[in-house]
Amino acid sequence: MSKEFDAIKNCGIYFLVTINGDYPAARPFGSLQEIDGKIYFNTTDNNEVHKQLRANPHVQIVARNPEGFGWIRMTGLAEECCDPAVKEKMLEGNNMRARFEEMGLEHFLVFCFTVEKAEYK
Repeated sequence: MSKEFDAIKNCGIYFLVTINGDYPAARPFGSLQEIDGKIYFNTTDNNEVHKQLRANPHVQIVARNPEGFGWIRMTGLAEECCDPAVKEKMLEGNNMRARFEEMGLEHFLVFCFTVEKAEYK
């Protein structure tokens, strides 16, 4: 596992920061997996997140250690992944699988996050 993935996974909840027009938009996320050395997260197509990601793939992921010992900020690009095998692996490790299946898996979106810069404090 990569150092970046381990750092975020140990935090549990992280904030995904997207660009919403001229302003940043942050919201908490929980799902994150490393598959074949790449970091992935998921969302659905019934929110603003996917629209912002498609319009501008530049994002940040920010998290704080739950025990209060430091934080991480990763800057990079999010690219939509349509690979059914990756989507299935994301669903396998997701505690919200039933919810996604109920709404229809065609609404389940997966993004690959490429880390360009990581800062640890």
